[in-house]
Amino acid sequence: MNIDDRYLIDLVREFEVIYNKLHVDFKNKSIRMNAWNTIGEVLGTEGNACEQRFNVLRAKYNVERKKMSSLLSGSSSSKDWKLFKLLSFLDSHIVTRNLFFASNCLISFGKDLRWQIFTKIFEECCSSPVVKEPKMRKTNETLQLEINLFT
Repeated sequence: MNIDDRYLIDLVREFEVIYNKLHVDFKNKSIRMNAWNTIGEVLGTEGNACEQRFNVLRAKYNVERKKMSSLLSGSSSSKDWKLFKLLSFLDSHIVTRNLFFASNCLISFGKDLRWQIFTKIFEECCSSPVVKEPKMRKTNETLQLEINLFT
């Protein structure tokens, strides 16, 4: 049976335990499964099918959100998707991760400065000295950054 996406989204919105990780019963799988089964009964299908369809919709929503946030103009691609606004209730429950932030920052510094940052972090965490620093030529920029970072 084909699931009505709009109706599915409206029903899921009513069951916060499904999408809110801070909900008291979020970790209780049987309560979440009961919620999906209730939604399935209302839609005339199985709860598993509803859960799978909603996961697809949520993934698509996340992709569209990322597209929209990466485009300066707020391109119409996300706005054109008919279900985008309906899923906006998920915004406060979605955590975006900047996985490459630290590595991108360090890439812009010279190798010797990256080594010093690494050793400083490692020594603070492990409280033991790190192997000898590799010999590298320092430029005025990296020397100034070192002075600012390590003093």
